Amino acid sequence: MLWFQGNSMQLARSSFGLFLRNCSASKTTLPVLTLFTKDPCPLCDEAKEVLKPYENRVI
Repeated sequence: MLWFQGNSMQLARSSFGLFLRNCSASKTTLPVLTLFTKDPCPLCDEAKEVLKPYENRVI
């Protein structure tokens, strides 16, 4: 579960970027990312926007 609040959003972006860089270094299948959400959820929507540039690096 991802929790974003205030300045932690930037930390989450950089941490997730490092995670994806490490995963993309290996020549295996793409990692699976599961994001549990509810509707409506403004924090979930924000998390999805942050993850959008990485959608081709995860399943």
